[in-house]
Amino acid sequence: MSYTYTTVIERGGTGKTTTSAFIWHELNRRGFKTLAVDYDPQMNLSLYAGVKMADNSIYDAITGDKPVGSCIYTTKYGDIIPGARALATIPANPDATPTMLKKALKPVQKEYQYIVIDTARGLDLNPLNALMASDAVVIPAGADTFTIDGIIETLETVQAVQKQNKGLRVAGILLTRYKKTKTAEHIAEYVRNVIGPENNVAVFNTPIRESVKVTDAQARLMSLMDYAPKSPQALDYLAFIDDLLNQGGRNNE
Repeated sequence: MSYTYTTVIERGGTGKTTTSAFIWHELNRRGFKTLAVDYDPQMNLSLYAGVKMADNSIYDAITGDKPVGSCIYTTKYGDIIPGARALATIPANPDATPTMLKKALKPVQKEYQYIVIDTARGLDLNPLNALMASDAVVIPAGADTFTIDGIIETLETVQAVQKQNKGLRVAGILLTRYKKTKTAEHIAEYVRNVIGPENNVAVFNTPIRESVKVTDAQARLMSLMDYAPKSPQALDYLAFIDDLLNQGGRNNE
């Protein structure tokens, strides 16, 4: 049975999709069969993978229009179920439920060691579906003045979901877009020494440094490891993956 991660944060601009993409790419690169699910109507993860506007999408799977197996596309970075703009209609759909995604993914869970879900920012029905379908949450949070509220709001939502999905846990908080300034250092210290301990949540050891390399890689539709494998951000993400597997994820099988 696969182990499912979701990256989620209430605020935007934290490198959420970049983090999802790196987890997906790197787990596959390390030999773990990993499926990515783009559960974001913006479809940025699908764009990275070269399957944006695909004929079959996760929307087709959750609505039952098409079997989930027919929605999986194989790319050079691994298998992915693309997103769809129609996902934006889910929160207003009276027939939508918080377990639609979980039910849709069940037929393919045995085929993968890991599943990585990238969901929209915010905390509406789409992120709730992702949390209900997941085993663990990674919270990517920018090291800036708006970080604290975003982390706290996300943790409160996760705690509410845990009443229904009792196996859900927080793998950890990942500080992103980190610059060595007094403000960033103060925020990082507060997250590590206050928010983490007060909520019994780990904070990943290595913050992801700010770098133009990731935006350059995105513009070229390339993974960071293909485009700039020795860049500071790539090295930071590699250290994060080590932490995720050894500290915040299930045992390396």
